[in-house]
Amino acid sequence: GRNLFLILAVIALALGLNWLVLQTGSDAQIVPPPENVAEEFVRSAVAFRWQGAREQLTENLGQKVSEEQLLRLVEQIEQARGVVEQVHAIGSQAGGQQASATIEMTFEDRGTARAVFPLERENFLWKVSAVEPLLSFAGE
Repeated sequence: GRNLFLILAVIALALGLNWLVLQTGSDAQIVPPPENVAEEFVRSAVAFRWQGAREQLTENLGQKVSEEQLLRLVEQIEQARGVVEQVHAIGSQAGGQQASATIEMTFEDRGTARAVFPLERENFLWKVSAVEPLLSFAGE
C-alpha cells in the first residue's frame, strides 16, 4: 500500500513539474539549448558521424540532405581551412519557435571562423533547419 502511494506521489510530482515547465516556458533544464544542438550538428558533421549530424536536423531537412551533400560541405571546409581542431558554441538567440546559434570553429593553422545556424522547435526540441551555414566555415 505504502509503495503504491510513493509511486503515485512521484508520478504526480513529475507531471506537476512538467506542467509547470510547459506553462512558464522555462524549459532550459530539460531541453538542450539551441547552441548545444547546433554545436553537436557541426561536431558530428566534421567527424563524419552522419547519423549523429542528421539527428540534430529538422525531420524534413534530415530526409532531404544526403551523406554525400554533407561530405561535400565538410570537404569544402577542410580544403579551404585545413584540419578542424575545435568546435564550440558561442551562444544563441531564441524567440518562440525560431532560434539562431553561433558556432566557432578553430583550425590547426588557419585561425577561427564562425557560422550562424537557424533552428526551429520540433516536438519541443530545437533542431537545425539549414546546413548551408557550414559553408561560412570555408569562408564562402
